[in-house]
Amino acid sequence: MTVCIYNGEGAGNQALRMVHTSLISMCTSYDVRFISPEEIKQGGWVQTTKLLVIGGGYDRGFIKALGPQGMKTVKNFVENGGSYLGICAGGYFACNRIEFDKGGPLEVCGKRQLNFYPGLCVGPVFPGFQYDSESGAHAAGICRPHSNEKDQLQIAPFLCYFNGGGKFVYPDEKTCTGSDSDLDCGDLSKHCSFELSGNTSETSITVLAECAELVDRPAAVVKCKVGKGVAILSGIHFEYHAERLNNENTYLASIIPKLLETDSNRLAFLKHILSHLNLN
Repeated sequence: MTVCIYNGEGAGNQALRMVHTSLISMCTSYDVRFISPEEIKQGGWVQTTKLLVIGGGYDRGFIKALGPQGMKTVKNFVENGGSYLGICAGGYFACNRIEFDKGGPLEVCGKRQLNFYPGLCVGPVFPGFQYDSESGAHAAGICRPHSNEKDQLQIAPFLCYFNGGGKFVYPDEKTCTGSDSDLDCGDLSKHCSFELSGNTSETSITVLAECAELVDRPAAVVKCKVGKGVAILSGIHFEYHAERLNNENTYLASIIPKLLETDSNRLAFLKHILSHLNLN
């Protein structure tokens, strides 16, 4: 079986290198390879693929390159039992709606087709983000939710590379089209696990990690059960190896040592994520 990493318009070079290196080392039972937007649209990959990964970059590039046909193929792949991992831009891309730099010079707001997470992703969580720059890079404090009955594995808090990622806002009728839920929009981290029933399918959502240093502890990583498959969306780059970041970069010089202090905990969390994606 194969693990496919999207490589096309919208994919960032550093993000591609980081996720490929991580998955090569962690998914030794799988063939880890890149996949182009054209191949995704053709659809032949779905029969032999266990996991599709779309990482950092900019999601309007994904939308342009994949088009409605490609996005429908991805959605069908997950609904029929496949796994999807969306990190940073790949996380925004898979939500019902996004608000990126709303009111700012980089504003990107609107609905998205995949809708694996039937709510809103808002970012950047931390200020300073610029494309092709580390000016917004941050060593974010990450922890597991206080209580999660469906997920008992305890993983120690860690610092994680964060640059432009979003937080996942609790869905309500305004953000979940077709949902008959009466849930109020608010802090998702207070609701570690819940289900939404729509007109055609049921989505079960579990918070896997929170941004611990922020007062409201927003959800940083969510797991969405979609049809027969599963999607994990992340605002943080838990796939980034701190030792592979450029320590000569002014913005990263003070961040890298902090990331290295808890890197073993980050690796444990990455392994945990892969298990949730049904990779053995």
